[in-house]
Parts: sequence; C-alpha cells; structure tokens
Amino acid sequence: MSQQSKNSQDRKQPGIGPGRGGKGRHSFLSEKPQKANDIQGTLLRIWTYFKGQTLTLILVFFLVALSTGLSLVNPFLFGRAIDTVITDGDIQGLVNISLIMVGIALGQGILVYYQTIVMAYISQKNGAKYSERPFLKSPNLVLTIL
Repeated sequence: MSQQSKNSQDRKQPGIGPGRGGKGRHSFLSEKPQKANDIQGTLLRIWTYFKGQTLTLILVFFLVALSTGLSLVNPFLFGRAIDTVITDGDIQGLVNISLIMVGIALGQGILVYYQTIVMAYISQKNGAKYSERPFLKSPNLVLTIL
C-alpha cells in the first residue's frame, strides 16, 4: 500500500453524519449535560446586564403575575357557572358570568400584549447597548476589516 493511500485512511473525512467521521448534526443531544460550576456568579453577571432597567423588569414581573392570576380565574368561573348557574336554570346568571369571563379574557390578552412590548423593549435596549460595546473599544475595527 502506498504512503498516500495510508495517510488518507488515517484521516477522518469531514462530514455531518456519524458514519462519515463527524459527530453528527444532533450530537449535542447525546452528550451529557454539564453542571454549572458557579450558579450565583452567573446570575449576578446576568443581573448586571439588566442594571439600568430595574423598573421595567419589575413592570414585566407585575404583568406576568397579573396575567397568570387572570388565567386562573376563568376556570374557576367556568366551574361555578356549571355547578350553580346551569343546574339552577338561571339564564341571567349565565349571561353575567359569560360576560365576566369575556372581560377577563380580554384583560388577559391586553396584559400579555403589553408584557410582550415591555420585554421586547428590554431586549432591544440590551442588544443595542452590548452590541455597540466592542465598537467603542476599537473604533477603527471596521476600517481594519476593509
């Protein structure tokens, strides 16, 4: 066997699938999860990214709590409508509970809408702040690439 063919056999072929020398596209699914070493340090570092947006984060937590509370009220009202109003034959009570449930669903939708807007605002602010940070350290970076 020649030296060239021996070297080509020793080398692994680049590829995606496990049969072609690579680990595969989904190899991260079969790897063992790594344990975090410094959880508290990691959380403190993440919290520093949101340093100037404490009020907006409090607003998001408040909106999430309110939305979750409203989502728990609807099943309760539905059960009450079945147990008391329908078994008694009270049509006016059923209409009242239905209107309350519609109002709660609308309120929950409005809360989720504003929650999404505030979270998008936070992520865009952080993204803009931390994406311009490397360029502040080296303003000639673009010129050196060109």
